[in-house]
Amino acid sequence: MRPLLAALILCLCLTQNPSTAWGAKGVRIPTVMFFTPADVAERPFWRLFFGFMQAAADDLGVDLRVITSDNRFKVLQTARTALSYKVPDYALYVYQCNITVDVLPLMEKAGVKSIICNTQPVANSREDVGLPGEKFSQWIGQITPDNEAAGHLAAELLIERGISLGLTARDGKLHMACLGASDIVSSAHLRRQGMEDAVSEDPHAVVDRFISADWQREKAHYKAVRMLDMYPLAHAYWAASDSMALGILDAAREKGLTPSVNFLAVGIDWTEGGVQAVRDGQLLATIGGHFMEGAWALIMALDHFNGHEFTQPVHKSRMQALTRDNLTAYLPVLDQKNWERIDFKRFSKSFTPCVADYEFTPEAVLRQLAGK
Repeated sequence: MRPLLAALILCLCLTQNPSTAWGAKGVRIPTVMFFTPADVAERPFWRLFFGFMQAAADDLGVDLRVITSDNRFKVLQTARTALSYKVPDYALYVYQCNITVDVLPLMEKAGVKSIICNTQPVANSREDVGLPGEKFSQWIGQITPDNEAAGHLAAELLIERGISLGLTARDGKLHMACLGASDIVSSAHLRRQGMEDAVSEDPHAVVDRFISADWQREKAHYKAVRMLDMYPLAHAYWAASDSMALGILDAAREKGLTPSVNFLAVGIDWTEGGVQAVRDGQLLATIGGHFMEGAWALIMALDHFNGHEFTQPVHKSRMQALTRDNLTAYLPVLDQKNWERIDFKRFSKSFTPCVADYEFTPEAVLRQLAGK
């Protein structure tokens, strides 16, 4: 089914002026649309992201509709079509360069409150969009991962382990090769910036080459095969996503290298494939936790709908490293069978009045699953 047609069908269940639904404790329940920038079924991170988000929607009773676009350039068209049929109370979407600049006024005109999640405006767009509420009154909040810290942490772990394994060249430096994505995507730009900062801070590390692989495993595999030939001193590979890190591992194995022995790679995203590669000792680490942000954005929308204004409209979530040393501790929160056991209402100010500040962290979920 075409994404545009799917959007129309999904929207039919919403009314033009949605009547208010009510949940437990007299909490008003909003209707919410989430506009995805990619096909959920085809992208491992977005499957994880939406699965956790849907678990939250089911528990909270939120009428969540996912509007899919098969690429980021169609998001605006899909949003226009969806809103022309039915109007939700809230819209959630990621920031995309040259696209969201037009989505924001679209939501403004429709009177739809919106929250940007999982990414943020790039620097050269900040003047056009400002911060939530500054230039667009309907843009009420933003929750974004600390991508710069994630890129820094991934590089830091790579450098530390690479040096400890003796993977430095005769010049005494750990030579690295790095695969990222286009800088017009804020997460890609910030992860790269964090990596470059970590390298600049360590005199024993150097980047031989940085190249874009567009988040794709196949493209990363293709490019890593050539980089391994062109940069034979580089035995440490940094990737801006798990998908690209897995492509790098594919290339390393073809070249007869042994991951975590005479070759290292790190990824970002906590995807199923990335976590399994860490468990198998193939991937040094995967940095993540931000797959939860769709669920947290839902809670923020519900709370705002019930009169809880944001004291801080911009919320930044911390990303963490999963390694073989701590993987077992985090497995419960990564097991989708456990998600129906999570009481998302305990994170909401509407359902749980004693909540003063949001604690949107994997650790908080783990404590709850452990009965604490």
